[in-house]
Amino acid sequence: MKRLLSLLVVLVLLGTKLVFAEEKTSGAGPAHFTFVQLTNLQIENIEKISIGCSKCGLGLSEYFVSSPLIISDIYNTFKDIQFTEDTRDGSAGGWVYGINFYMKDGTYVQFGTRLHIDKVDYNAVDFAVALEKMAYYHDLIEDIDSSEWAIDYILEFQKLGFLDGVTDVSYKEPVTREKFCKIIYNMLDRNMNIEWKKVSPNPFKDTADEKVISLRLEGIVNGKDDCKFAPDDYLTREEAATIIVRVMNKFMPDIIVTETYFNYDDIDEVAEWASDSVQLISNSGIMVGVGENKFSPQDTYTTEQAIASVVRLYNNILLEN
Repeated sequence: MKRLLSLLVVLVLLGTKLVFAEEKTSGAGPAHFTFVQLTNLQIENIEKISIGCSKCGLGLSEYFVSSPLIISDIYNTFKDIQFTEDTRDGSAGGWVYGINFYMKDGTYVQFGTRLHIDKVDYNAVDFAVALEKMAYYHDLIEDIDSSEWAIDYILEFQKLGFLDGVTDVSYKEPVTREKFCKIIYNMLDRNMNIEWKKVSPNPFKDTADEKVISLRLEGIVNGKDDCKFAPDDYLTREEAATIIVRVMNKFMPDIIVTETYFNYDDIDEVAEWASDSVQLISNSGIMVGVGENKFSPQDTYTTEQAIASVVRLYNNILLEN
């Protein structure tokens, strides 16, 4: 519905300014060129992408993406969109949605529903499809209520399917122990050849979640005591570090990390059972301190922080092993 309203706004705003490329009634018709043919854009040269939207009275909203996975997804979506040369006199009008591809050499390519190449305007052959694709990506990012630094991680997380089955996600809020287990399970289940143990009998009295129990049977998570998991308790940073390190030790035993000792100013606040994990996770770069040389081991871990850690685990370790 949101995108439909956006399309209606476009038609009202632009009126006759943006004219569809019409096929000639005779002859071979106008030549069509793909986006890549016109721009010679190569995916390996793209550093980041901005996606903007300008609506009458609503100002400009613009979001940046630098994740290679999402850049690839956007590039592959637009690379075959067709354009035809605009033979009319005068301007082709403004744009409502637009995308900039920023290159590593400092140049950029911009398009809305038209391209301007070597002083020639090219209009999208299928205006509605081009507009809908741009609106999709813009609105997808706009609907993510997170810190700006977390957008790339969250987009990758969604694309990889690691949030499947995780409901009521609030990115800026602390993540619960059960939700963290679910995203760890999803990541492992999609990327490792694991034959999960039968989830019976259930060792916990306060949760029957099969993903939690599966991780317990693999030795990845423990309860607060022998029969209590505390699924709704918020996860602490030292608990997150310990769980991730157990995943690394069990499923990625050949990983190589540095052997630097991180002498955080609050190192004495780290529980003895989490001490080794805090050091290893810091060395791996999967989790980092919170600033001012502190790890804050007993602070809660937000959902967006947890997502960032799992994406780093996936990108830096799973993909390299």
